[in-house]
Amino acid sequence: MKTLQSTLESLLSFDFNSKIIENACICEFSAEDSTPALHLYLWRGYDLSDLPDCTFALNEVAEGHWDGGRCYSLQA
Repeated sequence: MKTLQSTLESLLSFDFNSKIIENACICEFSAEDSTPALHLYLWRGYDLSDLPDCTFALNEVAEGHWDGGRCYSLQA
């Protein structure tokens, strides 16, 4: 199974040309839960299905919206 770091690196490499991801980082899931999570902010009109298969090994633990599109938190 891919680690969060290797998944982030794969996504950033993929996004170099596609420009789907506005921001991506690995940090604590929340102030109450220190479990590491990959947080993704995608531009409007995109969702997880637009990303490469590297995200399929991760569990979606949160989904939401921000002013520019959708956001997701993924964990191993």
